[in-house]
Amino acid sequence: MAQDSSVLSQVEGMLAKLASPQLKSFGSVWKVEKELGTLSETLKRIQGTLSLVERAPRQDRLVKTYLVNLREAASRADATLEEFIKERERSNMKKPVREFLFFSLTEEELLRRNQIGPFIDKINNSLVEIDKSLEPHRSMGNDHRSSRQIERRLRTAPVKSTRLPSSSAVDESCVFGRRKDANSIIEYLVSDHYNRREIPVISIIGEEGIGKTTLAQLVYNDPAVEKHFDIRAWVCVSGDFSVERLTRTILECATTKPCRLSNLDPVQRELQNILRGKNFLLVLDDVCNCNRNGWDALRATFSVADAGSRIVVTTQNQSITSIMSPIFTHPLTDLEEEDCWFLLKKRAFGDDDGEINPRLERIGLEIVKKSNKLPSTLTALGNYLYAKEDESIWEMILDSDIDNFGEEQFNF
Repeated sequence: MAQDSSVLSQVEGMLAKLASPQLKSFGSVWKVEKELGTLSETLKRIQGTLSLVERAPRQDRLVKTYLVNLREAASRADATLEEFIKERERSNMKKPVREFLFFSLTEEELLRRNQIGPFIDKINNSLVEIDKSLEPHRSMGNDHRSSRQIERRLRTAPVKSTRLPSSSAVDESCVFGRRKDANSIIEYLVSDHYNRREIPVISIIGEEGIGKTTLAQLVYNDPAVEKHFDIRAWVCVSGDFSVERLTRTILECATTKPCRLSNLDPVQRELQNILRGKNFLLVLDDVCNCNRNGWDALRATFSVADAGSRIVVTTQNQSITSIMSPIFTHPLTDLEEEDCWFLLKKRAFGDDDGEINPRLERIGLEIVKKSNKLPSTLTALGNYLYAKEDESIWEMILDSDIDNFGEEQFNF
């Protein structure tokens, strides 16, 4: 397959970069030799797998799908290595004098010293999981299983989520069925009735992929909300509820400048100087873990803000909301079936106002009925089906175990 050769060349190119003097020097200077070495070993295993994948049946669409997943993950890894090489070429010093490096692939456009290793590990883990999904092809030489059996194995192969950090940006033309939810939350944000001495918290809770982040984005960008608050800040928390990291990130959102302060206390004092007497909105997206001490330490910084300030938290975890004592918790529920179809159609056909092939529409409606109604799944499926007019591809999706397809499985 030509696609295999393209990915194989990409993997071989990354192995050459990892062996280069620039990346060896980068690893030494920033203390990530171990992480880069692990990535190199993973790429060597993938290199071996790809040499066997070419024996797979050419009509095996799911094999092609996984190869595209691999190509996308490899592209992210390659872009990261290029950034590291550029960083090393920009500097002739033997030891870094900065606590961060400039890095265009993150929202902040920088990586702090303690974030570099975990960032490499995250890329490596995504490649490892994709490599595992291709495991059936390692033994193809002596295995006479049918393409149908191979597809069944691939369908159920786990694909680890490599969700990118969220931001406040949203394309409202791709959001359906959430306006009523947004209006309910906005009422708690802009009404003086809910003002408190301690900043009130509004929580959005629901399962992964149901659209908590999207709902928060709608609220954050609502014209009434923009007008009401003097300062707004959006922070993607994920697994790391570090008071120092979060405070620094909030300060950077408020000033739109990198924070070069290294200790928590001066960061907190600088942020308080900015928030004092201001109407402040903070969104903490995707809070996965938090304890009472950490929450109290973070929240104390905001005590100088105006009484009309608010905090919006999105989480899957009910215990998180208990710690934060929200004045209102909004449980997010499934989309209506009609809105699910609108979302799938938008992603699959774009802004095309022309007549949709009625057979594809029929299959699409069946996909919606069979799906778990999660916006993340429907978005991923729609992205995969975009510009594909072959009915057999749509039928393949319909016949698949749709509920087990995660957001990343088709997100390319």
